[in-house]
Amino acid sequence: MHSARGMRRAIAVTAVALLLLSCQGIILDPTGDEGGGSAVSDRDGRTVPPPGRAEQMFAPLQARRLSNRELDRVFSSLLGDDRALATARLPAELYAPFDTDARSKLASREYVAILLELAGELTDALRAERERFDGVVGCTPEGPRDAACLERFVRSFVPRALRRPVEEAEVAAWVAHAMAFAEAREDFDEAVAVVVETALVSPETFVLTARGVPVEGRDDIVRLDGLTVAAQVTFFLTGGPPDAAAIERAATGGLETPEQIRAYARELLGREEAREQVRRFHRMWLGYRRTAEESGLAGLMGAEADRLADETAAGGVSWLELFTADHTFANDELAAHYGLSEPGSEELVSVSTDGSDRRGILSFGAFLSSVGVHDGDSDPLFRGKFVRERLTCYPVPDPPDVDLAAFEAAAAEGSCKADRYAAHRAEGSICNSCHQQMDDIGFGLENYDALGRYRTHDDGDESCLIDGRGTLIDHGPFRGPAELGALLAAGDAMPACMVAHLYHFATGTPAGIGLGALEPVEPALEAFRDSGFDFAELLLALVTDDLFLYRRIEEAP
Repeated sequence: MHSARGMRRAIAVTAVALLLLSCQGIILDPTGDEGGGSAVSDRDGRTVPPPGRAEQMFAPLQARRLSNRELDRVFSSLLGDDRALATARLPAELYAPFDTDARSKLASREYVAILLELAGELTDALRAERERFDGVVGCTPEGPRDAACLERFVRSFVPRALRRPVEEAEVAAWVAHAMAFAEAREDFDEAVAVVVETALVSPETFVLTARGVPVEGRDDIVRLDGLTVAAQVTFFLTGGPPDAAAIERAATGGLETPEQIRAYARELLGREEAREQVRRFHRMWLGYRRTAEESGLAGLMGAEADRLADETAAGGVSWLELFTADHTFANDELAAHYGLSEPGSEELVSVSTDGSDRRGILSFGAFLSSVGVHDGDSDPLFRGKFVRERLTCYPVPDPPDVDLAAFEAAAAEGSCKADRYAAHRAEGSICNSCHQQMDDIGFGLENYDALGRYRTHDDGDESCLIDGRGTLIDHGPFRGPAELGALLAAGDAMPACMVAHLYHFATGTPAGIGLGALEPVEPALEAFRDSGFDFAELLLALVTDDLFLYRRIEEAP
């Protein structure tokens, strides 16, 4: 068996090398033969970007490597293997802030080497579990050289792995290639193993490809073809690959018009995987993703945040209540930690926050313990920077290249945190203009410590009373997370910023808004507003928006 594995691996390595040569960056199908049809025009019933939407707004037509979690979902879908080996063994993800960011999704030599090992391990594990193996194959061979059964398996398995139909010539090549191993070993299972292992290391399996169809009258952009739309929409909304029915639907023209895509997306939103994907977006956007992996109190905080995200993103309610809700989800342990009335439950249940300053997710421990924490204490600077950049998309410049010794000396003289930070905001200080944008936000959240507990003074010093007042530029003054959440929910910047981040999560490319420049996301944002800030409607609007369906052509360097 080891000898056969070695031969399969050598062939798999060759296959990867050859396929990588044909999968550099983008895949453009100018003929529209593969799930795309002919050139797109308004006569086809598809939206053509109006002249006012500049080519620079669109993401580039490019492929990206699947995230480790997405790849684990592929392994589960194809093989029924739920061990999450990609997450455990492949290089750790770089979050920027999402694990779908295309800039960090290059397939390095280290990545490919580990993937080859995983493919062999997954294949061997499949062979070792007869019931699962038979379920994946889908037919019972009459002997070691049953080409008919092998062909049936290839026709079922390979299109789902590559997320596209396979031509007759391809089927014949896969069967002939794998059958040679079956004949050499007199072992039908060996042929199946060759197909599985080779498919798992194909770039079309571990890379989210992008195929474009020419747009009539435009040479700067292309429209994603149906198969690409199927993959992009499904991975975005569920975190996993399209199934055989979706691939067939796309290949036969069923995902071409905005109406067709919207109907498909609505079907996906009914799945539990879609609800988990919404949770994951909020965890990464709001900076508390690690709490979902924790146990104990931190895990309770993460589950609390997930419950509110579920409630406000399910549709039928305003998503803005994520920041203004007058209740939370707690059990006795978490309620006691917050100083709320215990509900008499070991499970998380809805608990009113009336009578406290707790309103919305900015007052939750998941957020407060994850954002702007340094040496076990809250850091007003980084809490403020996070709110400014992540929630309003207002970029804060890097600090100037100056000698900080004087500031550090002045800060060291202060016994209270507010005094120590005052040096950066002193009149005439070169740091003043930026620190006012950040520190004034962070100090408005200072009544909540690094674990989300309410306090009235600095940790360890009762003489340092916390004022708790802050200011969010372009919004107004506030005191505590409840008032900050209300300011953000009442303004235009935060919803627009969230939509831009959602676009980034969906496409792997930042939308490029900031400093009030909301034009790229304005159509989806307008649909979001018109729906009463219904998050489900936003998702449907985004996947049918030009910004999602079109890509720009980048000139080769």
